[in-house]
Amino acid sequence: GTLIIESGGQVTGESMRIGGAETAVGSVSVDGTGSTLQIGSGRIGVGLSGEGTLMVRNGGSASSDGAIIGWEATGKG
Repeated sequence: GTLIIESGGQVTGESMRIGGAETAVGSVSVDGTGSTLQIGSGRIGVGLSGEGTLMVRNGGSASSDGAIIGWEATGKG
């Protein structure tokens, strides 16, 4: 799936997986000034077992207490 945060949009949560399962393909885009992705005490996982992309551009921001990228042998992040 795809999540697009733009035009000053804000998304908050405790944890996030992008491409968490082996057959999953996911992407998150945070685009534009004031657009934010804020993950609390959990972590952002990008391509844990599947394929994941996190794009932050044009003044957007993403924050988390930690991140995991490409965790399993099948993971692409």
